[in-house]
Amino acid sequence: MTDNIIPIETAKSYHQALMSNLKYLAAIQEQQGFNLDTIKGYMIGFDSVSKRITFAIINEGICYNIKKYNSKLSPKYLNSPGSKKILWGVDTMLESVQVLICAGEKDRLHAIQNGFTAVSCTTGEGNWDNSWNELFKDKEAIIIYDNDEAGRNGALKVAESLKGICRIKIIDLSVVCIEDKEDLQDYFHKYKKTAVDLQQLIDSTDYQELLVKPEQELKDSIVLTEQQKAGLFGVFQGVQGKINNNFPELWPVIKICMSILLQLRIADITNPFSLMLVGQPSGSKTTPIDIFKELDLAYYADSFTPAAFVSNNASRSEEQLQKIDMLPKLKGKALLTPELSTIFSKDGDQLLNTFGILTRVLDGQGYTTNTGAHGQRGYEGDFMFVWLGATTPIKQKIWEIMGNMGARIFFYNITGIIDDDDTEGIYKMLHGSKSYSEKMKDSRITIKKYFEHIYSLPIIKWNVDQNEKMAIKRIIQYAQLLAKLRAVISQHKDDEGNIEATAMQEKPLRLSVLLANLAKGHALLCARDYISWDDIPVIHEVAINSCPPKRMQLIKGLIAHNGRLSTKDIQSILDSSDKPALNYMRQFEKLGICRLEIGIGSMPSAIEFQEKFKWLIESPPGGQKTPDKLNDQENLLGVVPGGRIAENNTPDWMEDDKWTE
Repeated sequence: MTDNIIPIETAKSYHQALMSNLKYLAAIQEQQGFNLDTIKGYMIGFDSVSKRITFAIINEGICYNIKKYNSKLSPKYLNSPGSKKILWGVDTMLESVQVLICAGEKDRLHAIQNGFTAVSCTTGEGNWDNSWNELFKDKEAIIIYDNDEAGRNGALKVAESLKGICRIKIIDLSVVCIEDKEDLQDYFHKYKKTAVDLQQLIDSTDYQELLVKPEQELKDSIVLTEQQKAGLFGVFQGVQGKINNNFPELWPVIKICMSILLQLRIADITNPFSLMLVGQPSGSKTTPIDIFKELDLAYYADSFTPAAFVSNNASRSEEQLQKIDMLPKLKGKALLTPELSTIFSKDGDQLLNTFGILTRVLDGQGYTTNTGAHGQRGYEGDFMFVWLGATTPIKQKIWEIMGNMGARIFFYNITGIIDDDDTEGIYKMLHGSKSYSEKMKDSRITIKKYFEHIYSLPIIKWNVDQNEKMAIKRIIQYAQLLAKLRAVISQHKDDEGNIEATAMQEKPLRLSVLLANLAKGHALLCARDYISWDDIPVIHEVAINSCPPKRMQLIKGLIAHNGRLSTKDIQSILDSSDKPALNYMRQFEKLGICRLEIGIGSMPSAIEFQEKFKWLIESPPGGQKTPDKLNDQENLLGVVPGGRIAENNTPDWMEDDKWTE
């Protein structure tokens, strides 16, 4: 479509009119819930003539329509003359498996603001165009229309059109949005729901074409009784005591690994969790993995390549390949790979291909390949598994690739768990009453008994209502921090030849969901069916360890030094000269984690946590809760980013009862 194009300058003029009027800008933030990034990024504007908010409908850099909105006028929306029906956001769908189909422009922008990929039809819920269907091939279409008769009918119409093209879910907002005609904007803005809340609602909704969930169907799950909790806790204490006797230095990491495996026993967790233990050669990184080797749920592989998920050996028949393929064998299992250094040491296209496969498989929706030898083959559907691996320290290039691709992999650095200078500790290890093999056998037996006990129970139904709100919010904060710590900073020249640096980061949404699932696993390990503050230390350790090593050292240093580090402090922490220290200081400023202090000669002299990250020092992980401070940070926590606007800043024309022509 190339006709009826609107000059971008027109959209910019409306946007500039809004940005230059602070009262109108404040009112839109307050009443519509859009943060400043969304307003700027999508050129939301204001038409002073018609007294309407404007939305620039831009696909691939071309403006096809400028929709104007006023809830008190009829019609509420005005389209540009001659504009046609389009699917707004179609250019953002390519890299995403899950795509939200929203009822309108405001809903779409709220979905994006909360980290989702979303599209909307410019002519409303009942006007789906079948020519758009193929765009959703091999994707997961999440239809979220208004909570009214028109919305329900429109959602069913879209679902019918997409049947056979992709996997489909229709989300019922009435579980939260109790009033007729309420929508996704109300879900986030009025009811203060978070991205994690919506993703959990999506995960718990049945597919239209598959109404019965295999293995984890909710009706077969149970709510833990107090007696069952007591039994679980007793078995857990046995494991803790045994590991502390045999491998006391490894109990923290084994506890995290168990929290990951236990995700397989919790209803409605569908996102595979992967953790790589990082350590020096001949270190202790494989021991925590080998402890789980003999479990029935384990799929152990000494050697492994991502191509093994779906095989394409030209010399094998389709029947033989199905027996070889690893992906179907992993369903409901724990993949254990004690040595992955060869994968992380690849270069060039091989490396990109490797992480392309891993990213797709870790979506949990199967994986399909296309080759000349066998054409298209693979698997679709729910493929929930968890993955524990081990590797030597990885190169900076790997971190950059993962940052660009949003790889769903977490890390835990076990280097230094055993102090090389601890003579007494090493002596006890070498001359204890048990040999290493005896300790391993003893630990495996206890671990096996624990998992036999947990697997004797049905799938555990999560007690969502009992989740501690403060703990959930803190998990979101860690996801937001980790997204920045893993961001890739690139430099380029602007139109005038000046060098600019930009940070590309993965969206915190999936990180929030994955970290929340880890918290659930840890809660179940502690015989709870709800997330509490006691789960936060595990989230802290995994989040802080899942970023490039130098950034991890700096964030730990900032926490240890009350949120502020001088240049000399950084040189000491990184064991570096002046130049690398200054580089990392500028990085943390660019990432939005710290503010930069300038000293003599206009040179950076220190970095200090931005206000929105000072919770890292105000409330230590696992320490005393600080509800007042958390409540003050409500807008930081993913409810409606961008801050609240005081009522006295709201112009009369924006008040709900004062919209007039």
